[in-house]
Amino acid sequence: MNSTQKSIEWVAAVCGIIGALLVALNIGAATIGYCFFLVGAVSYLIVAFSIRNVPLFYLNLVFAITNIIGLVRH
Repeated sequence: MNSTQKSIEWVAAVCGIIGALLVALNIGAATIGYCFFLVGAVSYLIVAFSIRNVPLFYLNLVFAITNIIGLVRH
């Protein structure tokens, strides 16, 4: 894995953590939380595609779709 992939992977992890906190704290920031979750999922999609990790790709594809649903419904 090259340094760009590592950087994207860290962006994905940090965005996922921030998104989880914003949704779980129930402070009225769920929409922003879903945005962070979506950025994290798309970032992991990029990494998974670049390293040819099919299970990680499909998992984050589903996460991205559910985050879009959360944004639309929230």
